[in-house]
Amino acid sequence: MSGGLTRRRSYSEELELLAATFTQFRSLRIDNLDRWVNAARGLPAIFVASGGALAAARFGADLHERVTGCLSKAVTPLELSGMRVRSNTAVLMLSASGRHPDAWMAARVAVANGYDIAALLTFRRASDLPEPLKRIDLDVISLPFIPGREGFLATSSVLALATVLARTYLPVSTGLPEMLDLLKQRLEIVLGPKCVALVGPGHASAGFDLETRMSELGICQVQVTDYRNFAHGRHSGFNRNLKSTSVVAFIAEPFRELADVTLEEFPSSCEIARVETAMDWPASALDLLVGSMQIAGSTAIASGIEPARPRVPEFGRRLYHLKAHLPEMSKAIWPVQRKIVACGGALANEDLQAAYSAALREWFEKSVKEVAIGGIVLDYDGTCCATERRYELPLEEVREELIRLLNEGCALAFASGRGKSLHRDLRRWLPKEHWDQVILGLYNGGVILRLGEDVPDQSKCEGELAQAADRVLASHLASGLRVERRSCQVSIEGSSTVWKGGQALAAAVAEILWRAPRLQLNIVASGHSVDIVPPSSSKTAVVDVMRGHVRRSVAAIGDQGQIGGNDFELLASTTLSLTVDRCSADPTRCWNLDALGTSGPKVLMNYLRSFGLSGGDLLFRWDVVSGI
Repeated sequence: MSGGLTRRRSYSEELELLAATFTQFRSLRIDNLDRWVNAARGLPAIFVASGGALAAARFGADLHERVTGCLSKAVTPLELSGMRVRSNTAVLMLSASGRHPDAWMAARVAVANGYDIAALLTFRRASDLPEPLKRIDLDVISLPFIPGREGFLATSSVLALATVLARTYLPVSTGLPEMLDLLKQRLEIVLGPKCVALVGPGHASAGFDLETRMSELGICQVQVTDYRNFAHGRHSGFNRNLKSTSVVAFIAEPFRELADVTLEEFPSSCEIARVETAMDWPASALDLLVGSMQIAGSTAIASGIEPARPRVPEFGRRLYHLKAHLPEMSKAIWPVQRKIVACGGALANEDLQAAYSAALREWFEKSVKEVAIGGIVLDYDGTCCATERRYELPLEEVREELIRLLNEGCALAFASGRGKSLHRDLRRWLPKEHWDQVILGLYNGGVILRLGEDVPDQSKCEGELAQAADRVLASHLASGLRVERRSCQVSIEGSSTVWKGGQALAAAVAEILWRAPRLQLNIVASGHSVDIVPPSSSKTAVVDVMRGHVRRSVAAIGDQGQIGGNDFELLASTTLSLTVDRCSADPTRCWNLDALGTSGPKVLMNYLRSFGLSGGDLLFRWDVVSGI
């Protein structure tokens, strides 16, 4: 990470740059960080970091809990590797450069555990990341470079990460102050060989930061605890070391009174440093974080150490660059792990792992291997193209593979919640000579036709579908929704600032439709929206039409194969079904065979390349043992 300077600054000079860093990041908007935060609302969250960035991760966890009301935790990459939590969890990894092997480990674990939303927050562009990270299908959130070049202790990068998280979590109307109070002054506090850091709720990140800096410099042993936990026995050990122990009290509202009455009880001989802020939370947490950085500087300099350039032992350098030696997950385990996640299990459950491993082999031998395929039914958004790029044409490589299959006599079908827009895009994308080979199941199978046929008028919305649209628009949710009426479907898209995704929106819409008198309609969710359809509309109808057309086995590929996902019925309708993302728990179908940590069109490309002619039959060739 570099701001363009080759000379390393002193720690004191780095502290001088903190004001510019805060100014740069206090109002910075990063679109894909906004998307991650909005998608993570309503989910528990894990913030992952190492070293100095762990304080920013702790602050991020505090923000998530305060703003969303959902549990959150800050962990190291190694801690993440040992966690067994459900997949409906958001993960944000914080790494200044992404160059450390621990960051690669965290990314690999996040993808392997199937977490719903996983992203890397870094100061590097995705194209500049190391190859091990590039190979993992992870959302990369790139921040602009910070001013100057950091030394041994991270300063501006920690404040920048914490500041941009605060800005993103706060409502636009609230915002952060123009400047932090402690950036207008310099604390000259020198600590002794031992220290107790007292913190209040929402401000533990400052204590974490001080402990990290003092431990990395080796000039002070810091114990971090909150004001009340200190009263439960720690005072005894503190009293035995009173002469050699300082107290740093991080003080902010609304726990100022608690801090005052606590500190009044300390012996008069005790050395107490009060680090105070009058700012409102979360600016108060950022302010105290700056205070911790300043204390580290004054204590180190008093000890004759330049914090930006301490002498690092050679074994320490070797430890830092040591690649994490974790039990290697074989490629064949990845599909099994995804099934286990889908049924709420954990990788550590050996019986479940063995059962799914056997089921994978049985499924492939009986339902896939040497099965002649006549046609393939594909979901579109999230499968052929990434969800966030659903209004762009898919990759040229996907087009080339599909045309190859058409030329080899394979029939294709697309089953999608979209309508005329997909019909128009596919006509632009696929050669006209193949249009009669392509079946479209538009509006979740409500309209089935050949690509060469025109889409019938869908403007007339009647009956229960019209009632459903009226109910939603008359509800308390209406202001945050966009509702589109069609003859065979009502589509609903929620504001990204309110709804974390289609699943949460589907649950809210279901409550509206299923109250008395209940409307006999189905609700299907994608990664971004919800469709309300009559019971007669289903993507399985597209599979049935394809079977009647080809008189052979039909393969199905989608991305939302879990219960409630808009591809669940599609991928449950045939045993030869694959997913490029979420799968069901059913061991007889709907497998995600990817072993590289990717999803969406990247996985689809590998699947499509595995379909090929053999003795006149179209077969799917895949090695389920090695995962390739």
